[in-house]
Amino acid sequence: MVSGGVSGGGRVVVVDDEERVADVYATFLADDHDVEVAYGGEEALDVVDATVDVVLLDRRMPGLHGDEVLERLRDRGYDGRVVMVTALDPGYDIIDMDFEQYVCKPIDRDELRTIVRRELLRSNYDDALQEYLRLQSKVTTISEDHPDPAASDDERVRALRDRLDDLRDGLLDTLVEHAELAYESEDGGTA
Repeated sequence: MVSGGVSGGGRVVVVDDEERVADVYATFLADDHDVEVAYGGEEALDVVDATVDVVLLDRRMPGLHGDEVLERLRDRGYDGRVVMVTALDPGYDIIDMDFEQYVCKPIDRDELRTIVRRELLRSNYDDALQEYLRLQSKVTTISEDHPDPAASDDERVRALRDRLDDLRDGLLDTLVEHAELAYESEDGGTA
């Protein structure tokens, strides 16, 4: 297993039995992400844990193939983002598989970087949206139970509303960035 890169941009595990391919993908991502490489399914199960944000997973590997790795990861509660990066054309068998994206090889540096950025954005968006909805529910409950305008002057209520505003702005920024990534990939630009 090879590891390297910088942290702060998400933790990514590249799983591929072709060491050269795995190492190239890791190199593509190492400037922006904390990257680890697993050269097979069993090794992937040892490396992937709750701290991993994105798994790039090959399907066709000797021993434990990617489909089985994916199933085992989900069975043990891994809820991070999984992107199947494989030479196998998709068939109807992928319908019931629990992954975020399916990408056919070959894949270039810019495409791989865009895919990982997109998945990290989606993950952060999911978390922020869940927090936003939880806090919005609290504000609604307080407003219904305390219709007195003085209640909205409470310091805790103001802090809650400020956090909601920050979350809303962040969610909107994420949506814009996601749209820009989609436009760049369709336009053939670099991300």
